[in-house]
Amino acid sequence: LWNRVNPYTGIRILDDPALLMLEIYNESSAQFCGEKEVPPTWLTRTAGSTPAAMTWGEWLQDTSKAHGYANLAALNASWGTAHASYAAAAAQTPTLLELSVVAQTQHTIDWVLYTVYLETNLAAFYTSALDSLGYTGIRSLHTMYPSMGEIRSLQELSSVNHVSNWHNYDNLAN
Repeated sequence: LWNRVNPYTGIRILDDPALLMLEIYNESSAQFCGEKEVPPTWLTRTAGSTPAAMTWGEWLQDTSKAHGYANLAALNASWGTAHASYAAAAAQTPTLLELSVVAQTQHTIDWVLYTVYLETNLAAFYTSALDSLGYTGIRSLHTMYPSMGEIRSLQELSSVNHVSNWHNYDNLAN
């Protein structure tokens, strides 16, 4: 669609100066997708899949990620748990909607950090896709819940997010 040429102006849609902004996605951020139920692809791999991001369990095991756990013992010490494996730890996962009503434990903080990782990975994908199309105009991610951490897209994801585009309804007061 974006590569189509307007038959009246002869200009490719992505090159048309009349195009003010391209909204990269609507209500499909990590926060929105995991609001009520954890998507299965965040927890397990399917045979033959080539996912763009790590699963929750893979992320927990990766010592280079935001949590920085050196091993399972460090995770258990931080969470106050006694999980026998990363798989067992990853199986204990809150939904993002629950985060507003549960105590902010290190476990829930790590869950938010994981969704931040997913969002960063998604933004990199969109940036690459728009760059490959040759789009140089204004870009916007669709920020759904600033109170739950998505507002970071304004700052940290500025390479892909040039405009604030909040969609909060009655949540804006938060």
